[in-house]
Amino acid sequence: MLASVSACGGLRAFTRPEGEGAPSAAARRQEIAAIARFSGVTVAPADGAPLTAAPAVAIEQAAAAPLDLAAALALADNGNRRIAEARALVRAAAAEVGVVRSTLLPATTATARYDWLSANQEVQVHIPAGLLPPGTSLSQFEIQPADFGIVNSQLALPLDLSGELRATLRAAQAGYRGTTARAWATTLEQELAVVRAYYGLLEAEHLVGVSDQTTASYTEQLRQARLRYDKGRATRNEILIVEVALAETEQLRLRRRQAIADSRRRLNELLGLDIAAATRVADERMPPELPALATALALAQAHNPMLTGLLEDRTRLAETETSIERSRLPRFQGGAQMQWNSADLIEPQLLGGAFLGLSWDLDTNLNRESRLAEVRAQIDRSRLAVEGELRALEAQVRSAHEAVVERLAAHRTAEIAVDQAAENLRIRARQLDAGRADSEDVLIAESLLSNQRAVLATALYGSHIRRGDLQRLIGLSLGQGLPRSIEGKQ
Repeated sequence: MLASVSACGGLRAFTRPEGEGAPSAAARRQEIAAIARFSGVTVAPADGAPLTAAPAVAIEQAAAAPLDLAAALALADNGNRRIAEARALVRAAAAEVGVVRSTLLPATTATARYDWLSANQEVQVHIPAGLLPPGTSLSQFEIQPADFGIVNSQLALPLDLSGELRATLRAAQAGYRGTTARAWATTLEQELAVVRAYYGLLEAEHLVGVSDQTTASYTEQLRQARLRYDKGRATRNEILIVEVALAETEQLRLRRRQAIADSRRRLNELLGLDIAAATRVADERMPPELPALATALALAQAHNPMLTGLLEDRTRLAETETSIERSRLPRFQGGAQMQWNSADLIEPQLLGGAFLGLSWDLDTNLNRESRLAEVRAQIDRSRLAVEGELRALEAQVRSAHEAVVERLAAHRTAEIAVDQAAENLRIRARQLDAGRADSEDVLIAESLLSNQRAVLATALYGSHIRRGDLQRLIGLSLGQGLPRSIEGKQ
């Protein structure tokens, strides 16, 4: 035994729980570098050499033209790692159904063996005199040759007369459907994350545009203030006020540019693109459409994947309960078998036959009844979970619907406020030229316009994000629109 342990890698690998230990740092870096080539991340060398970008993953499409939301969601469908993990779980659940299904199908086994012995096996026979004809000498018989082969095969078919196995299969299929629903919930979560990053990037870009406009306006005001100061029409304090406002705007623009970079990296991560890819997105100027609250609630109850998953869990538990109850009955099995051996001592050498049998677990240790009580308790708990999910879902749908309504109202208000703030700025600029206002009045008007432009962008893109949250709760892909009524859905 010690020799076999040594051959398998030494005593340390056999006796210690960690085996021979983790791979070396160099081996781990090589492993990470190999995976990074297919992950769209930058390979960071250990020796401080310059960073080496990994081969681009769909970067050409991202750089060629701005991505619209549909294209971004399509990239996420193929490149998002969380979605891929969820689909792998679905494939595993499908394989589990196949395992349970196999219990209803015939099972065929075959064994073969050939033996080499040192000699034939014989038996000594002592026959009383007079029983055999005179001159006959027969005192030993060969019962097994020195070398011979045996082949056995059997086909066994379970006879599911009680329906136990079919109930077990239905339970596994319900488990598969529940896993599929939860995978769809993961997909919707990742789609919502894409929507947040997509419109977050647009909002950051728009806010940078607002900062650029404000910076240009403040720069022009600073130039005009210096001209008026040179002519004796302004004080040094007015110049300082404009300079401070310009510096604050430039700092704000820098922060907003950092927000663009963060949103772009987050979007690239969700889409499966290179993390450092210069992804561009198409702008969206129109606010989203919003279904009626009653429609949203009805659609959510019909399509929400988490609710669907809980309902499938109830089905799985109910079928499991049926399977356990029917296991109280005998289990029958029938089939055919065949045996062949190479020894010609006994005829025939090939034998075939059929069999019918049963096994009956009388549950004298009460294991089955304990499992049945456990499943029934889980069924009660599942009912409470469905009730809780229904209540939470309604609350979340109402809250998300109200959030979209609020953002749409904020957008309409901001559109009017932007026009009014722009008109106020024009009035203050004319008053400044006429000497009836100072630079601080114009700065206040400019700040008001800048704030309203930012509010407009935040309300517009925020309404799309809130609508995406509502659509996720409903359970429909964020790549498709929402019907405005139940009739539209039908």
